[in-house]
Amino acid sequence: MARILVVCSANVCRSPLAEQLLQARLSTIPGFDRLVCSSAGIEVSRGHEMCVDAAAVLGLPSEGPKASAHRARRVTKSMIGGAGLVLTASRAERSALAKLSPEARSKVFTLREAAALAEAPDQAIATWRPGAGTTADQRLSDLAALLNARRGLAPAPKPERTGLFARFGSDVDPLDIADGHNLGKRAHRTTLRSVQRSVERFGAAVEALPR
Repeated sequence: MARILVVCSANVCRSPLAEQLLQARLSTIPGFDRLVCSSAGIEVSRGHEMCVDAAAVLGLPSEGPKASAHRARRVTKSMIGGAGLVLTASRAERSALAKLSPEARSKVFTLREAAALAEAPDQAIATWRPGAGTTADQRLSDLAALLNARRGLAPAPKPERTGLFARFGSDVDPLDIADGHNLGKRAHRTTLRSVQRSVERFGAAVEALPR
């Protein structure tokens, strides 16, 4: 089964939100409609629910029978190995996964990095062939290979300077979605919007690839 794994720190905010948004966005793209997205965290207090604000973005109540069934879990080497593409919230998680599973480096990207690489013009490097990969697993493998081949050739995404982070005058790493979960409502909203924007950019770029 073709799987995308999304990883952040605690697996309660950025990664579960990205997981659900990616599942919804990519399922509309021919060839990617059979993907299964999941998420995990590097520093996890096992069993924690999705944060209330992330659940609200998805239209889910914070409690009751219709609340999110998500429970935080720690990422494992087998999860990484079973995924065709791994997307992280930031370079910190990307580095942690490289130590946990060095052989998987070629398929691990930050979400913002993957969006920028997917958007790169075809002339940057031509590794994606229309019609390549007839199954979801093959299509996902082809996509990961394309992103990896474009590393260092595609322009880096522009730094995000919004909300609390802009007010303090510090650029967030251009490849990161900053963790505003515990920095107050304003920073938290900025983080959630960044996840939404990054997923939409990535989905739109994947949809625009030749078929």
